[in-house]
Amino acid sequence: MIRIFTVISLLLVSYIFAAAQESTGFLQVNELKPLPATKDTGETPQSKVWSYAGAYWAVLPDASGTHVWKLNGDTWVRQLKISDTLFKADCKVVDNQVHVLLFRGRDIISMVSLEYASGSYKFWSKRPEKVDINIGKDAFTATIEVDSKGRMWLASDAASSVDVRWSDAPYTTWSEPVRLAEGLTNDDICSIVALPGKIGVMWTDVTKKRYGLKVHTDDADPASWSEDEVPSSQSALEVGGGMVGNTLNLVSASDGTLYAAIKTSFNTAGHPRLALLIRRPSGSWDDLYPVSSSGDRPIVILNEKARKVRVVYNTSMANNNDIVYKESPASDISFTPETLLFKGPYTDATSAKDTFDQGVVILASNGSQTAGVIAFDELPDEQCCDWALYPNPFNDTTSLYFATQGDGRYHLTIYSSSGEKITSLSGDARAGEMNRIEILGERFASGLYMVKLQTEEKSRVFKVILNK
Repeated sequence: MIRIFTVISLLLVSYIFAAAQESTGFLQVNELKPLPATKDTGETPQSKVWSYAGAYWAVLPDASGTHVWKLNGDTWVRQLKISDTLFKADCKVVDNQVHVLLFRGRDIISMVSLEYASGSYKFWSKRPEKVDINIGKDAFTATIEVDSKGRMWLASDAASSVDVRWSDAPYTTWSEPVRLAEGLTNDDICSIVALPGKIGVMWTDVTKKRYGLKVHTDDADPASWSEDEVPSSQSALEVGGGMVGNTLNLVSASDGTLYAAIKTSFNTAGHPRLALLIRRPSGSWDDLYPVSSSGDRPIVILNEKARKVRVVYNTSMANNNDIVYKESPASDISFTPETLLFKGPYTDATSAKDTFDQGVVILASNGSQTAGVIAFDELPDEQCCDWALYPNPFNDTTSLYFATQGDGRYHLTIYSSSGEKITSLSGDARAGEMNRIEILGERFASGLYMVKLQTEEKSRVFKVILNK
């Protein structure tokens, strides 16, 4: 983290600068340059991104195949081609390895395993070749997890069932399916998640208008699973199409608390369209927590260190899907108002499978390109960003931090989203220290602004959203 702060107190037109107040939302959101991905970032149970060795990574296809991408500043750079075919991926990190399930919605899917060394990924030395896995017909999606014994599990939904398969390292030979649920439809979906000492598989059942979940203890026989749980069944009202929709995304905390972002089929005023379900470590399920009366494709992300849980989703406005989020304390669920994450038109948000403690990448796509942000709950360290503006978006006060090599003048200008100059100021920056300018948005209208900072060494333009 940046450790030295020299505060520059300034007057910005008629606005008084004051100490920053604690605010909700990410402290900082940095927009990333879009990349020309040719497949969307769905499906919601899957995860395309991860962080490792101080960097952010993704598996996405472009016109030439499917690749590992590395985030360099705000630009994605192709690092390793893993297939000539265009796949949707689900990625699981285990130490210096990342295992990538490559899925196309057909009988055969593939598994590619990679290892990190000397700043990049290469094919895993223990199994450099891909492995094909037959999951049967009509699977809508598939996801993977690794339990505490190092055993990998694959969950998939078929035309009328949910199945799991397992494999021990180096994950070359896969078991026959273990059937967890049947009597389902083509609209149903499932996802797998690692819990402390356990693996859990959750699914939708649109016919029964209920969710299902089974748990497997890591040292038990692979075919031995718990009895069915019916998540938050006390909230399954007979309203509209019921509590169950065809969207599901999971994340678990270190204590075993399970968070599930869902879409309902209530389709009735006064009832949520998007919601959060929570399973406690004891195995009990809370009542459903409403998130939004509109929206689609929710995912859930968790920062245990900051004790914040967020649901990210697209707004479902016709041809103009913005990516937005709501957040809540993880210990006492109470969601904030909707906050814009980045402008559309995009859909199918995806993020890391695991929890995060500082920065997290969130991506979404529109069929021709994939866009996204890296969002922070802490001020990024000096390796990441020596210039930063946070919080962003903000609803009261935001601060611009910057460092310079030498003493000198700086010039700050604020523009509207249409490029009209709103105001400007100049001041003195001190070398070798982190300078801070605090800006009150009290008299600004809500909207998008451009903040340009020019020093004697360089300049940068920040996009900042005021969301009162």
